[in-house]
Amino acid sequence: MVRRIFPSQKGLAMNEIRTEIRVAPRQTAPTPAGLSFERLAPALGAVVHNLDLAAPLPDTIIQAIRDGLDEHQVLFFRDQTLSPAQQRDFAARFGELHVHPVYPQHETVPEIMILEYD
Repeated sequence: MVRRIFPSQKGLAMNEIRTEIRVAPRQTAPTPAGLSFERLAPALGAVVHNLDLAAPLPDTIIQAIRDGLDEHQVLFFRDQTLSPAQQRDFAARFGELHVHPVYPQHETVPEIMILEYD
C-alpha cells in the first residue's frame, strides 16, 4: 500500500510531503516440491522455505531458485547445514566458480573464500 501524507495531515510543514510504503510479507506462488519464497522488502530479498540444500536437487528446483533470484535479487537460505564441498557444488549449479587470487580460501575447497571481520 502506498499512501501520501500532505501538509494538512499530521501537522507537517506546508512544504513537506511524505510518502509511506507499507508492504506485508507474502508468500509467492508455490514452486516445485513445495519450495516457496517469502518476500522481505518491496525492492529485493526473499527467504527460501522448504528446501534442504544438502540434499540432491533436481534441475527443476535449481530453475525455481534461479527464477526466485531473478525476481527477488537476494535469497536467504536459513537453517542450512552444508560442508564446504556441498556449498561449492550447490553454487556450481548456477555457473562457473572463481577462485580469488588474493582472499584466503578454505584449505580443501579453494572456491570457498574465507571472509572474516575482527
